[in-house]
Amino acid sequence: MSSYDRQVFLNVPFDARYKKLLRALVFSVHECGLVARCAQEKDDGGQVRVDKLLRIILRCRFGIHDLSRTTLDAQNRLPRFNMPLELGLFLGARNFGAQEQRRKACLILDIGPRSVPIPDLLFRHRRPRHPRPFERGQPGPYPIGRSHWLP
Repeated sequence: MSSYDRQVFLNVPFDARYKKLLRALVFSVHECGLVARCAQEKDDGGQVRVDKLLRIILRCRFGIHDLSRTTLDAQNRLPRFNMPLELGLFLGARNFGAQEQRRKACLILDIGPRSVPIPDLLFRHRRPRHPRPFERGQPGPYPIGRSHWLP
């Protein structure tokens, strides 16, 4: 298996509330024999963030994109656009990249139906996820494991 076929881009929140789920995702990816990659793997203030994201995305065949936090910020009433942007970069690489890039596959996690419809084409592999999976009595996220989109 080539290096490209073993790498998974994680497009997820990096705040304290998501930390346990991020650890579970990284563990699951590594248990599948794959390598988890994300924007936080290298902190270089001199590097343009979108360039770093593109370099990582181009090296990853798989992507896990959690859009559950694409909600309005309470303070400024604006949504977080970084995760949808990173999903767009991933899908753009798949649709417009070289032959190897066209083999990309992604899993999109969300909290459920949105009030603003998003084309079904984009979310054909969407999996709902509870926004607070570690609270007592609440359902957890869908397991990553060997899902239908992994080889």
